[in-house]
Amino acid sequence: MSADPLADRPEPATPSHRAESYSRLVQSRVRELEKSGEVLLAGRGHVTTPRHLHVMALIDVMRSGLAIPESFARDIRERRFAACVIDEWSELSLDKILGRRSELFEIILSNYYVAERWDDREMDAYVGRRVHPSWVLKPRAHPIEGATFKELDRRRLVEVGLAEERMRLAQAGVETPANAPTTEDEAAALLSGAR
Repeated sequence: MSADPLADRPEPATPSHRAESYSRLVQSRVRELEKSGEVLLAGRGHVTTPRHLHVMALIDVMRSGLAIPESFARDIRERRFAACVIDEWSELSLDKILGRRSELFEIILSNYYVAERWDDREMDAYVGRRVHPSWVLKPRAHPIEGATFKELDRRRLVEVGLAEERMRLAQAGVETPANAPTTEDEAAALLSGAR
């Protein structure tokens, strides 16, 4: 008996052993980050302890015309989270989903810097689209007050470049020294011309 050529095949969306291994890797990284405090994993609120909102719930609130809940915005402004982990930058701007740029980008990037890029050679998860927790943001020692979107985005791009550089070095077997400046400090020095 031959399979119906028009029937959906579940295999692409069915978790494999490799996907299970990747899931365990993400969980172990989150547990490591949680040693410093609470972690926000925007695309997987069920992985962290305590669990958090999923970014899609926040998007639903914002699409209805409401603002980011003040309690959530306050937690970010007060840098309550030891780390925020995102899959991709569009999770912060949300412009394609909302039809406008979200204030989430400014709130987070004023208070968190791009600290780390997880290995981009790892397998993506499949949840209707390919996703991969990729970027670790940590609380800024020096929050950025009153910056424009363009200024914050410029700082983000420099921090992204530094995090990417460190990831490539790690892939080549070269570890970043423990006493190296943070990407926040290094980006600030680069942008001020002090490096």
